[in-house]
Amino acid sequence: MRRVLIPAAVTAVLVAVPVAVAAHQVGPVETIAEFDAAAGELPEGVAVDRAGNRYVTLAPLGQIVKIDQKGRRSLFAQLPIGESQGLAIGIRFDRSGNLWAALASFEEDTHGVWRITPGGVPERVAALPPTTLPNAFAFGRKGRTYVSDSFGGAIWVLDAGEEPRIWAQDALLEGVDPAFTIGANGIELRRGSLFVANSQKNLVARIMIDKKGEAGDISTYVEDEQLAGVDGILFDRRGRLYAAANARDAIALISRGGHRVRTVVDEGLAFPASLEFGRGKDRGSLLITNFDFVEPDEPALVKVRIGRSRAASRVHMRTSRTSRLVLK
Repeated sequence: MRRVLIPAAVTAVLVAVPVAVAAHQVGPVETIAEFDAAAGELPEGVAVDRAGNRYVTLAPLGQIVKIDQKGRRSLFAQLPIGESQGLAIGIRFDRSGNLWAALASFEEDTHGVWRITPGGVPERVAALPPTTLPNAFAFGRKGRTYVSDSFGGAIWVLDAGEEPRIWAQDALLEGVDPAFTIGANGIELRRGSLFVANSQKNLVARIMIDKKGEAGDISTYVEDEQLAGVDGILFDRRGRLYAAANARDAIALISRGGHRVRTVVDEGLAFPASLEFGRGKDRGSLLITNFDFVEPDEPALVKVRIGRSRAASRVHMRTSRTSRLVLK
């Protein structure tokens, strides 16, 4: 695949300068649910159903727990984690109300992609090689499902009636740490392109989708030090991209087109992994899993209010043009 990159010529830093801008307002971090690190309750993936119920994977336990709008917690599904120190990772609802889950059990009989009915009945729908690390999902046209593989630096596709196959694999999707390589992570589909976070290269790649549905050109959409450890990503309706930067315990906001990156949350987070917009009482909030993976202390599901003000304000954040721009 052809990479299309242009080095940016300008880096701008704005700190506490009075300017008239449409400032992005983010509220304080609020805790929805706390978990017990000693019991292995480390939340990785997050999803929200139409009623506003929140769902979280407790990765080392293979559990998906449901937290209703009143904060009541229950076990929604138990995935077969096996004896190989596996993980239940990303989850996402499809349009039919089924919850898809990435299970890295590293055992042939269970490793791969699972689908859980609204009643909580799990079924494996795609077996992937145990050498992969299935991580995140995006749903395309005609029933296609995209799955990121963090170990293989690849994107797999699941098409109805066909075997899973590698759809894209490239150096931009690969990790850099030979001891524990984590490349392709969170993914988002938008306007004919698949966007892929690369955790160890601090970037989001863009894969163009051609008319036949195959992977086209791959390029760097955005690369920035504020994306260190970028994990889950999430587009809003304006085309801005939220990104969980777990190596910085922060949330970054990438402008439409990928030209600027701003850190919008840098307190109250502990290895943030996955993002989802809330519903019901959480409407107007961004839900975040505090995976707290490295030295577990306070794993939790939290939220922050997000909004926008058009009033003049004082900007007190680091804003930079990205080090690479995409040729469009």
